[in-house]
Amino acid sequence: MYDAISTDRDTMHEAYICGAELESGFPVLPAIHAKPKESVSFREIQKIIDTKDKVVHFYIDDFWFEKLWTNADRYIPQLKCFPFVIMPDFSVFNYMPEPMQHWNRYRSMALGYYLSSKGVRIIPSLGVLTKDDIWTLCGVPRRSTVAVCTNGRIKKPLERKTFVEGLQTQIQILQPTNLIMVGYIPKEYDEPIPTIYLKSEAQKRRIK
Repeated sequence: MYDAISTDRDTMHEAYICGAELESGFPVLPAIHAKPKESVSFREIQKIIDTKDKVVHFYIDDFWFEKLWTNADRYIPQLKCFPFVIMPDFSVFNYMPEPMQHWNRYRSMALGYYLSSKGVRIIPSLGVLTKDDIWTLCGVPRRSTVAVCTNGRIKKPLERKTFVEGLQTQIQILQPTNLIMVGYIPKEYDEPIPTIYLKSEAQKRRIK
């Protein structure tokens, strides 16, 4: 169990993982079971009046939720109005330097753990890179609802193949109860587990 604050005024935001069990340095999130019917991006939440059956996601540019990392407590009351929230998802790409990949994934997991500890019903988000990059599963619970986003991952055939292979590998390891897929559906995905398909913010804009 982690219980350290190492910097003055907690500039590293270690409070976000205080009390957490760690797996290879990543906080372990609790399992959850969710079947939302509609997605709402973090930057849209102030416009929503009826929150029933909706899930908040962070599958948008990192710029829009960097403020959550610097001051998570400010947004907890708003997030608790929704039945479910997919954990923050800071960008991780395999062309990034590895320390940058790990730091962004760590920040996502740390915020997920902290929000969950404050009563927000957090759905873990998979960090799918390639089928060999299973380090992103550290801290993700088994036999839980999990979420994934296809934004920017399936435009080209090789990208789709890599993404789907990585996703299938993570499903085999985690054995989720169901998957929430936000964004366009890759034709190669054969739905090995019950899957809920929800629209991304970009898809909603195109429909309008």
